[in-house]
Amino acid sequence: MTAKTASKTNDAVLTQTITREVAKRVVGQDVMVERLLIGLLTGGHILLEGSPPGFDARAVKDDIRAALPYVLDVHHVHAWSISEERPMVTLHANVAASTNSTDAVRDIKRMLAEHFKITHATVEIEYGACVDDPHPHSAC
Repeated sequence: MTAKTASKTNDAVLTQTITREVAKRVVGQDVMVERLLIGLLTGGHILLEGSPPGFDARAVKDDIRAALPYVLDVHHVHAWSISEERPMVTLHANVAASTNSTDAVRDIKRMLAEHFKITHATVEIEYGACVDDPHPHSAC
């Protein structure tokens, strides 16, 4: 038996055991429980919208600030995956007052795609204090 076969066998036994135990409490939903468990065991990280493997928010912040001199700060960086092939990011970018927001969004999205292979991003441009910050005198 190979390690891969052993792992699949262990997963099957685990799934059956959990299904049997859950069925004691959740009656009449065997198919739903089985599908949920399979989803959790095979892709739970995605189902829970976990960060993409290897994602480094600090690197994203540092690279954007280094490459785009009008970006003063990058914060509220959040990443998750809809699928293994589709990482997504949201972030806030505080930019210099003279910066055109459309240009800033375009440049940041281009950087995310080229440097981090992230092609779906929501970028919030800020001029001055972050409106989500409970202390308006500091950045988020």
